Amino acid sequence: MKKTMLNYPIAALSLAVITFSPGQAQAAEAVSYPDVKPFGYVQFSGHSGAATTNHQFAFDRVRLGVKGDIDDRIGYRVMLELLKLNTPAKGDTTAEGLLDAMLTYKVMPGLKLTAGQFKTPFSMAYNTSASKLDVIGFGMATNVSLDRGVGVMLSGRNVGDSGIGYDLGLFNAGTRGIATSYTAGTPGRDDLVSGRLLFDGLDKTLHLEAGAAHAGVTGGSPYVAEYAGLRLRVEPVEVKAEWLQGKQGTRKTVVMYGQLLATVMRNYELVSKWERSRLTDTATKQTADNLTMGINAALYPDKPQRARLQLNYVVASNGAAGLGTQVGFKKGIKDNQFTLLLQAGF
Repeated sequence: MKKTMLNYPIAALSLAVITFSPGQAQAAEAVSYPDVKPFGYVQFSGHSGAATTNHQFAFDRVRLGVKGDIDDRIGYRVMLELLKLNTPAKGDTTAEGLLDAMLTYKVMPGLKLTAGQFKTPFSMAYNTSASKLDVIGFGMATNVSLDRGVGVMLSGRNVGDSGIGYDLGLFNAGTRGIATSYTAGTPGRDDLVSGRLLFDGLDKTLHLEAGAAHAGVTGGSPYVAEYAGLRLRVEPVEVKAEWLQGKQGTRKTVVMYGQLLATVMRNYELVSKWERSRLTDTATKQTADNLTMGINAALYPDKPQRARLQLNYVVASNGAAGLGTQVGFKKGIKDNQFTLLLQAGF
């Protein structure tokens, strides 16, 4: 069954890449639809730390996808993680190698319908593309935020030129967010409902968002989560902050972070991020802190995500050594370490 599910996206992706050949570029320009845009990127990293094996190298992501529009209302997106093509599904989604498989339909201005598998609308950090992260990795926010889900979502942006946007989705109860406090429910009986409100103002200098999620579990306590995030951008400085909380039964996980980024000479960014994850349960209380200091170098300044280097040094608190020992307390850096990441994409 797993092989069958993977054959379709791989075949569709192969066809799209073949169709978008240089020899057909002029013909594609003459026809507006269908629109086919292949994309992809590779991230390669190295780690060295007190408890980390020195000179540990790995591929973080090797992703390939295709997106575009079928007509002026219908769009699509398919993205594969080539490192996980043979990894089975977690929860009630597809195999892990298939990340996104979605169709969108623009019903009217301010109302779009999305169906398929995609990121659930929860958390400012988690809904940032992995290719655009300011520091290496999503960090502790994923101790609360949910992973991709299969479902449907209604969305809108800048509704009535107000700067207000929204997402509201209904998904299978089981998702692949095993790092969270969430114990999965049964599809068809238990649903995951997730939504958020967004605001962009002051000529996009200020961004605010907040959201909530509720996932029922037959015979158990529901998972309930909420968050609020802020981004303030005044060139060349940007500030980000977010607070997240997830609860299920007696277990509660709270994550917060603050980040300061400064652009230097267009090609470089200096960034500092502090984050904390706190777990409380009947017999357990744990707190972990990470302080990340980094520099990002855009090797192709006009499109930084096309080619860039990131160098981070992470200072971990003593409590961070316990990360990974409890449900809802897994993501973060356990020990002081240097991490270098090289990214190339198209």
